[in-house]
Formats: sequence, C-alpha cells, structure tokens
Amino acid sequence: MKTFRIATYNVNSIRSRLHIVIPWLRENRPDVLCMQETKVSDAEFPLPPFEEIGYHVAYRGDKRYNGVAVASLEKPASVHFGLDDAGPPDGDRLIRAVYSGITVLNSYVPQGRDRETEHFVYKLEWYKRLKLLLEKKYSVSNPLIWCGDLNVAPESIDVHDPKRLLGHVCFNPEVWDAFASVKAWGLTDIFRKHYPGVPDQYTFFDYRVPKSVDRKLGWRIDHILATPALAEKSIGCSIDLKPRLSDKPSDHTILLAEYSMMEDIKKMDEKMAITNINKSIERKFSSIEKGIASSKDPRELYETLLLLTSEEFEIPYIWFSFVDNPDTGDWMKQLESSELLSSRLNSVETSVLEGLIKNDLKPRLANDNLRPFYTLLPKNSKYFLKSLAVAPIVLNSTVIGSLNFGDSDSRRYSPDMDTTLLCGLAEKFSSILSDMLTAGKQE
Repeated sequence: MKTFRIATYNVNSIRSRLHIVIPWLRENRPDVLCMQETKVSDAEFPLPPFEEIGYHVAYRGDKRYNGVAVASLEKPASVHFGLDDAGPPDGDRLIRAVYSGITVLNSYVPQGRDRETEHFVYKLEWYKRLKLLLEKKYSVSNPLIWCGDLNVAPESIDVHDPKRLLGHVCFNPEVWDAFASVKAWGLTDIFRKHYPGVPDQYTFFDYRVPKSVDRKLGWRIDHILATPALAEKSIGCSIDLKPRLSDKPSDHTILLAEYSMMEDIKKMDEKMAITNINKSIERKFSSIEKGIASSKDPRELYETLLLLTSEEFEIPYIWFSFVDNPDTGDWMKQLESSELLSSRLNSVETSVLEGLIKNDLKPRLANDNLRPFYTLLPKNSKYFLKSLAVAPIVLNSTVIGSLNFGDSDSRRYSPDMDTTLLCGLAEKFSSILSDMLTAGKQE
C-alpha cells in the first residue's frame, strides 16, 4: 500500500443516502469511509450494497438517532465501540478500528442543542472523556486518525458569518477550548495543514438556507486530524461538494484526506510493536522475580519458578537439569519428591515444543536440537541450574527467542530481546537458592 485514503461523511440516514454513498465509493475507492448519523439499528443496516462493491463495514446504531459506521477495503484488525470509562459508553457515537497499523477513531460528537441545557454540558464532557481515552489507550507516537462530525467550527473562517453565529453550540469559546484540549494531545488538523487561513471552505450547509452551497453559507464542522507520524505523510485533503449538490443530499458533504509512503508508517508501527513486546517481557520477568522471592524452601522455589514461567509466557512445558555438584545431597532428593519437578527433571518433551513452532521457524534452543545448554550462570556460585529451558516465546505467530537459564549467548535470541533480563533472573534465582542452602546447613 503506497497511499492511505480516508474520508468522513455525516450521511444523515444511511438508508436515505445509499444512492450517494455507494456510487461515491465505487468511483473514489478510499481505503476507509467513516460515516455518522446512520440512524439505523444494527439489524437493519444495509450491509449487502457495501459488500457487493468490496467493502467491509463495522457499524453500531439505533433506530432514530446517532449511529456510526466505517466502510473499509481491508478488514479491520480490531474494532471497539464507544468510550472506555464509567460514563455512558456511547457506542453509537464512536468506533475505534485499526487498518494497516493505523488506528481510526470515527466519532459523532454530541451537537449540544443549546448552551443553557444539560446537552451542552454533556458535549463538553464528551470531549474530556475522549481525551482521557486517548491518554489511556493510545500513544501520540503511533499513527492515529480522529475524524467525523465533531460539531465544532474552530476558527472564525470556519463559518460564513462569525459575528452573527458567535455563541452557537458549535461556535463559541467553551467548545473551542474543549476541542483544542483534545487536539493538544498531539493531533493536527489535516485540512488546515493544506489550506491555512483559507476562508469559505465548508462541510455543512443548512437545509433551511436556500442555495446555501452556491452562496457559500456553510460551516466547517467535519474534520480529519492525525498524529505527527501521519500528519507528516499527508499529501492532500479536500472537500467534495458533489454529494451535497446531489439529489436528496445530506446536509453535510464528504471530506477526504490522503497519506503517502505507507510502508514507512508500517515499519514505524512494527518498531512500536517491538517496543511494546519488550515492555511486556520486562513486566513478565519482574513478576517472576517477585514470585520466587517469597519461596520458603528449594522445592517451592523450583515449583514457583516453573509455574510462573509457564503462566507468564503462556507455554505448556518447561524442563530443567542440574549442575553435577557433590553438594546437592538431600535437597536434590527433596526436589525429586515433587511430582511436578521429578516429571521435568533432565527431560525434554520435544513434541510439545515442535507443536508451537509457527511459520516454519525453528526454536532457538540448544543448537537447534532441543538439548539444554551447558553455559553456567552465575559463575560465582556452586548452586545453580545447568539449564532451565522453556518452549520458544511466540508472539504474533513469530518465534522471537526462548528462555534458557545459564545461557548468556545473545546469538541464541532475537536481537530485540534483551538477554540481561534473563541473566538477571538467573542470578536472582541462584542467590535465593544459595541463601536457602546456606541457612539449611547452619541449622
């Protein structure tokens, strides 16, 4: 994909506007079309016409009010509806979906009705809730687009008569501040990036105003905003007035934006995914270290280590073997008395491991033959494991490495996996075991 094209359109009833939407999609073929005010229940959404021209659709709506939908050439990697807090979810006002690594937030912000009503208060609160959602769920360093009917004309040039219209629920200082606060999270107005200071550019024309389009009596309240990674790649943004001039139109028209060099965006998204993986691995190691620190004896220490490692990395089988050491003595027998530990002592269940291998990749284990490693860590202690090996760590169907106590050779791991975490856990384990055995001898 060399470019990514996304459009937004308040259809004001999707069933009444199919004669505009479907031909427009067929002619323009955007990657994504975000729609608002679909005004239809999910059971009655007109899905077949979209499918016939090759579009997937995610939608959520009610019979009479609100309603949002996203049509896309690519099936979304994930879809979520509504805000994620203790307030009303408003699933029929917000769709959050991911396409080609780009998060798209399609929203129909409450209009507000009148500044003296609770509806306007709810509108201002909605902006606050959306910003909290962005701060909680997303990162400004990731590619993200916020678009839709945002019910705000943020500048005086965004309305045809700013003096007369000042104070309207979509054009007043309170709503400007609310919108600016969300934008300050790290979003760029893509249309204004390409047309700074240009007046008479509108996406909404009131039905009640005769020949409003010809007379340029409109509002710019439909927007496409993007995080810096995408804003830099924006190569165009335009208002298409043809839908508003069509037979039986919506009172809004279509806003379209295009982004170039999507391969760069994809690489950036993959890099961020690796960063998130590494953070996840760090948390898992930290959890295991905390878990083994509370062990009371060697048997519990080993059992806890095996169970926590299996749980944190979601792997079904772990084995281990001991350093040949004359001081093992009684505690070796103690470990063998554990059904869990004895079943895994000096054993390798290759069939289980092989079943986890994805995409014809081999696990990075023991010279590719699944035998435990023999590198000793830490070297200053006589009580340590020869090797504790686990099934390969598989994330997103890709083997990124394996966990092996006693192995400091970074060549056995994905370059994105920091082996110091593994070495640190091995040292922690050895230190706890050494303290236990020393205390046992003193007793």
